[in-house]
Amino acid sequence: MIHNSKGKEHTVINAMGETSKQNPGKEDKSFWILDTGATDHIACSISLFISYHKIKSVRVKLPNNQYVYATHAGTVFLSKNITLHNVLYILDFTLNIIYVQRLLSSLNCQLVFTHNICQIQEKNSLRMIGQAEIQNGLYHLYVDEENNFVYTLHVDYFDTVNNLDVWHCRMGHPSNRILDCLAKQYSDIHYNDKNICALCHPA
Repeated sequence: MIHNSKGKEHTVINAMGETSKQNPGKEDKSFWILDTGATDHIACSISLFISYHKIKSVRVKLPNNQYVYATHAGTVFLSKNITLHNVLYILDFTLNIIYVQRLLSSLNCQLVFTHNICQIQEKNSLRMIGQAEIQNGLYHLYVDEENNFVYTLHVDYFDTVNNLDVWHCRMGHPSNRILDCLAKQYSDIHYNDKNICALCHPA
């Protein structure tokens, strides 16, 4: 989606000046687009950063062949499980972008895509730490003012897998009370409250 002017895979960020601090979660709700073609994480609002610093101006080429400039870079806290580092701040942008490859390498996580959602999962436990939903052909990750991810549970998510023990892992190991509610709401889901999760109850 975005390529820097020198065509390098990663932009080198040169820090200049003092580091500033701000509190996360200044906006009621912000959305981030998962982008496999970007070369950097990019934010359009300085209030999203928990810390940032001025950098030597970085020219970023847009798909329409115009250029915009990144003037600051820093750290964005999305949730207790996801923090983005070396995020470029571009005033002229109107959206926020997560560079997928850098997300995968920095968090050691995996992305599972379907036709309408994308789950971000821890690689070993498969615990879900975020979920993006498709809108206008792009996967949008929403974060509320308390740095919680906002998503809805899609009914068709259960079409191919109806064993709730599997979904217990995929949904971040919720309690038996929550699993029981889901099993009552969706008749096709099979739930055995006698099953013990090895991760929730280590030996």
